[in-house]
Amino acid sequence: MLIKLGGLHLPAIEEGCPDLSLLTPEEQDRVWELGKLVRNSLQGFEPGFTPKELRELQGLLAKVPTLGPGEKFAGPKIKVPRALERYWSWVKPAGGGGYRFDNLGKVETLRFVELCTYYSGNGSLCGWSLKDRILPLEEWEPDDKAEMEAMLEKAARPHESKV
Repeated sequence: MLIKLGGLHLPAIEEGCPDLSLLTPEEQDRVWELGKLVRNSLQGFEPGFTPKELRELQGLLAKVPTLGPGEKFAGPKIKVPRALERYWSWVKPAGGGGYRFDNLGKVETLRFVELCTYYSGNGSLCGWSLKDRILPLEEWEPDDKAEMEAMLEKAARPHESKV
């Protein structure tokens, strides 16, 4: 069978991965959602992946170059700074192994950092002085507090597979 497959002269498959870091945060989140749909569809957990969703995914992937082996992502890293990870682990510990901020989508991560920046007096989010600068969660505006608590709850869950 391998001999027959070798004789088909299929086009070479380009090695590498798309540079999703060049997409907007919203587009990055959508790629992960669509990827999860594909995986769950292939494993039989969810109904089939629709042609419309396939075209949407192909369109998003067509917007970015493919990285070869050893190439680095060109876009900015969207992640929660280590100082904030330590701050929240100290101020509001999560049960069961701490926070996994990679559970947050890219848009949520940006909003998380934005709220922390705002309630720290728009100062730098580096160093141990965060515990003295960020207002206690109880003093936040009710809507912002609820949003932050929802994000912290999501980050406290066991790791969510993105794709």
